Amino acid sequence: MDNTQFPTDRPTVDITDVCRANDSSRIRFGLIFSVCLLIASTAPAGLVLATFNSLIYLFSILAGILAVIKGHRLFAPHLTCWDEAAALVLMTGITDFMIDRQEVQAALAAAAISQ
Repeated sequence: MDNTQFPTDRPTVDITDVCRANDSSRIRFGLIFSVCLLIASTAPAGLVLATFNSLIYLFSILAGILAVIKGHRLFAPHLTCWDEAAALVLMTGITDFMIDRQEVQAALAAAAISQ
């Protein structure tokens, strides 16, 4: 077997350019996660995860709207707002399984009684 390279139809992509293109998306995703966690931490004890879940879902919708406004391609070689929206929806689905519904109902009932 010889060591010749086979020609490809795909254009080559420089990995450093892709990494630089991903920087803004990674920073935006980190900021969204941090802000949602910060806001959710101010909720009562039984509502922290439910609040975080709701905020992440809201930001996933906003990321999708931003992707449409910016005109990002769905299958780009780098991360886009579509990827952020998909990751946030996935995080919403995962955290949704961890929410204790009885604890949320008890926290809401306690908040209603105290008012």
